[in-house]
Amino acid sequence: MLWLVVLWRLPAAIRKARQRAMWTAFLGLAAAATTSIPAVGVSIDTVLGAHNASVLVKHIVGIVAIAAVLEFVIAMSRPQLLRRSRPYNVLVGIVVAATMTGLFCAVDQPARVANFYEAYRDSLPALGYSLAFVLYLAAAMFAAAWMCVTAARLAARTWLRAGLWLLGVGTGVGTVYGLLRATHLVYQMFDVTFPMEESEFQPLADAVQYLAILLIITGNAVAPIDVLRSARHDWQAARRLRPLWRDLTTAAPDVVLAAPLGRNPRIQLHRVVIEIRDAASALDPYVPPALRDPHADAAQQAEGLFAARQSKLDGHHPDGVDAGHFTINETATELDELDFDAEVQRLTALADAYQAVSTSIPTRTTR
Repeated sequence: MLWLVVLWRLPAAIRKARQRAMWTAFLGLAAAATTSIPAVGVSIDTVLGAHNASVLVKHIVGIVAIAAVLEFVIAMSRPQLLRRSRPYNVLVGIVVAATMTGLFCAVDQPARVANFYEAYRDSLPALGYSLAFVLYLAAAMFAAAWMCVTAARLAARTWLRAGLWLLGVGTGVGTVYGLLRATHLVYQMFDVTFPMEESEFQPLADAVQYLAILLIITGNAVAPIDVLRSARHDWQAARRLRPLWRDLTTAAPDVVLAAPLGRNPRIQLHRVVIEIRDAASALDPYVPPALRDPHADAAQQAEGLFAARQSKLDGHHPDGVDAGHFTINETATELDELDFDAEVQRLTALADAYQAVSTSIPTRTTR
């Protein structure tokens, strides 16, 4: 399943830098899980020429995954801290990996074993090795859970808030998993009987781990839904405005920017809105005096724009004396003064009215 998630998130990771941290985390989780397959583990040991080297590789890859989760959470909840926190995040990961490597090398390993933890449960370096990893995991997941829950309370969008809560709960469960493993190791280290039998503890710990991973995957999938819905809305709005944009910019081609539109629906919508407004301003002097009304509704404005377009294309001279009295939005002349979503709604209504006018009188050439 983890490899499917890696493939699913790959296109987003290629397109957007901020998605690469979580993709790296899923890649690390998938790779770590793969090293647990006996055949893969044997191959890693053979290549590296060391008994049980696959165990160390698994945990170092796990450290990379944990650090990537933490970076993703910081980018989502505290983006202003991302640049400052990254060196510390990397440094802590390197220190933990170096510490674990040293402890791993200190374990006397005469042969490869099927279960590193069971085979060396009486070795203090082996216990320290495992304890270093689970404490790092617990600390990182606690920090991630705290940031996610804090950000979820402030999130304005429903699905983003739900995604952050799921990520917070998932990383919180990851904290519980790390502490559960750490407690078990401490009991072993001091040779104290653990309250649960091994046959009961291991399935419980595995279930907590899988639950944490599932919640993190779900939260990561849910959080972008608002973004996808917003992108779909912007794409649909731009599509509805495009016939009006095409007609007006045909008569006023100078307003069209030379730069390509790109693939971002929000940027496309901004461009369409800006160029419709600029084209309407360019055609303003051609609007017949009879159709000039600052308080005109969408239908009247559509008639004025249609007549102005026809007049311009027919080569007529503008009625300069009345120029400047016809605007799409009389209350704001600059885009940053607008309620952009409200302006999109007004232009959509204008586009629909313009379509009706152009369909009913396609050959009109009012001066």
